[in-house]
Amino acid sequence: MKSKKIRLSFLALFILIVATAGFLFENCALQIGTTSVPIVPSFPLLVTPLNSVVFLGHTLQLTAILNENGTTYVSYPSNSNTQNFKWTCVGANTNGVGTVAKDSIDQTGLFTATDVGDVVINVGYTDANGNLFNSPILFPVKITVIQPEAVVVSNLTDSTLSLYYDYDNNQNQGALYYQSVSFLKAVPTPTFVSTDPTDQYLYAISQTSTGSEVISSYILNSPITNFSINYQIYPLLHTFDYVSPLLTPTPLGTISDQYTSTGKLIFDPSGKYAYTANGISNTVTEFNVTNGVLSYMAVSHISVSSPQSIAFSLQTALFSGLYSATATYAYIADSTNNVIYTYQSVSGVLTPTSIAPVTGIGTPYRILPDPDGQHILVLNVNSTPSISAFNQNPSGVLTPYGSSLVFPVEMGVPTAITFHPGSNYFYATTVNSASGTNFIHVYSMFDDNQNPQIALVTSAMTGNNPAAIAVDSTGYYVYVINAGDNTVSQYTSSLAPLTPATFPTGAVPHDITF
Repeated sequence: MKSKKIRLSFLALFILIVATAGFLFENCALQIGTTSVPIVPSFPLLVTPLNSVVFLGHTLQLTAILNENGTTYVSYPSNSNTQNFKWTCVGANTNGVGTVAKDSIDQTGLFTATDVGDVVINVGYTDANGNLFNSPILFPVKITVIQPEAVVVSNLTDSTLSLYYDYDNNQNQGALYYQSVSFLKAVPTPTFVSTDPTDQYLYAISQTSTGSEVISSYILNSPITNFSINYQIYPLLHTFDYVSPLLTPTPLGTISDQYTSTGKLIFDPSGKYAYTANGISNTVTEFNVTNGVLSYMAVSHISVSSPQSIAFSLQTALFSGLYSATATYAYIADSTNNVIYTYQSVSGVLTPTSIAPVTGIGTPYRILPDPDGQHILVLNVNSTPSISAFNQNPSGVLTPYGSSLVFPVEMGVPTAITFHPGSNYFYATTVNSASGTNFIHVYSMFDDNQNPQIALVTSAMTGNNPAAIAVDSTGYYVYVINAGDNTVSQYTSSLAPLTPATFPTGAVPHDITF
């Protein structure tokens, strides 16, 4: 572990952060207020929270070490000198203004997170003569206390949504456990679940026996005013606004559509508009979104050949200061003609452009933008399964990104893909029916020199018939839905199994979302 040192005439006082089960990122190099987390050990890219993160109700052991005239004193493990260390916790009020004493810390430096928000921890030392030494007034360590994220799984057969937090009641980081209301009933045959860009609202798509569908809307999380977390996910700085999960999602209503979607409800970057791709009926349904409630646009359906999936360019939303993009583009996968169409969003209405369709990609099943708005992945499921990658350009044109990734026969058929929040990695699940093997793989988008190259980094076994993948907001935990054995497989980002390695779901889980 590294530490910082303060020199005070004849003594020096410094603090080490010692990770316990309550610390969000375990087994990683720490500095005061800074945590470095390798995403994949064989690659040098780091996720760095700009302050240490602790889950609400968890603990974090800090150790103060004092060197005085050749003698070393420590606050932990406890000894006769521990009582001379003086710790304080000061944090912001819930509205982000002012400071109040909050959380708690004992004289050994054991911090207990009792309030959501930022907290600054200070320590000093009182010598035998009663003199208080610190640096020279304060020696702060900044910590952010967060609640766990809400995780939702749709279960086809028993018509339920499973509700979880992303840490268990034994404080195992990343391991799922049920919320107090573990299943949300009366959701007939839920297929796909998704959240809006603010993460406040949850949407579940249910198919009916007549070939139509119903979309149910819920309030899933409550926003916390003036509180966000910054992550340095190489090479860019990311900020996500923190939300507090509700124990029981609040229903907002339902809306029916005469057509059946072939994927999730997809939102444009503003969150004001949402869409479903209806591959069987050759249509895309368009919705307005107001405070989480869906309503049809004036143009409620547009005709598109065999739309399987929709993805939006995120350049306008994330890179307005770096790119000249002035329009929002949508990419729609046509699984009959095996092409990708480029549409432009005009007040939410998707309008065809003159940009030539992307060809030569096989049969597109899923299309996915990376979180940084730089690349698009296309999952192809024809006789030679592959993933095609493209660069997003401000003009809306997609240009090839290296050669396609062809899955070896022994891997089987890809079933799902998702990006890591850092955009330099993505995950894919495969099923080999002949051998009965199921895997999740992590791929890099760049080599060590940042040259464009899709390459397999590592793989891990999953449960039976993996159907969907999700990664938490921190980018440190990965979850796979296994439809064949009614479980969730849970991993670190480098695909090391968590404890426990699996967690039960309802009958035939189909999708997962944070």
